[in-house]
Amino acid sequence: MAARLHDRGFYTVSLRMQGHGTVPGGLVRPSWEDWMAAVKMGVRQVRQRIGTQAPLVLVGYSNGGALVAKYALDAIEDPSLPMPLG
Repeated sequence: MAARLHDRGFYTVSLRMQGHGTVPGGLVRPSWEDWMAAVKMGVRQVRQRIGTQAPLVLVGYSNGGALVAKYALDAIEDPSLPMPLG
C-alpha cells in the first residue's frame, strides 16, 4: 500500500512496531500504548515533512488499522495531534 501511495505522490512512512518482524517472543513486552506512541511519533514526523496544507492520510493493516482508527479518534479530542484527512 505504501508503494502505491508513494507512486501517486504521497510521502509515506511504514512503521515496524515493537515486537514485530523479529522473534515471536518479542511480542511479549510491548504494549498497545507503546505501539500508540510509535504511531503518534510517526504522524508528527510525516506532518513535519509534508507541511500543514498537504492531506494527512493514515493507513493500517491488521492491528495497524485499529491503531490509526484510535489515533483519528484521539485527534478529534486532542488539538495538539495532527488531524488526518477525514
